[in-house]
Amino acid sequence: LAAKHKKVKEWQEYALKRSPMVKFMMEHMGKCGCPVDDSYFTVRRCDESVGGGFDAVQEPHGGIVLCENHVRDYKHAEMTLTHELIHAYDNCRAFVDW
Repeated sequence: LAAKHKKVKEWQEYALKRSPMVKFMMEHMGKCGCPVDDSYFTVRRCDESVGGGFDAVQEPHGGIVLCENHVRDYKHAEMTLTHELIHAYDNCRAFVDW
């Protein structure tokens, strides 16, 4: 389990630095007033059968989780981060009531 956590964390860190989609969404989060950095992202075990999630309650403007027990590979991690960043962006721009 520790090895899987480490691998998903590596995928996350790589995507934050190298993925054009993830970098684009992070840049635009900042432009709309909700800057994010590495601390905005967490890797942990999840009970739900999902690759990740957006937590709108986490202060100051949400947070994103990658589920170490459900993320299959780098591409899945990258797509999950992008998908959850879209939720985060919507939350920042429109103050969505989740």
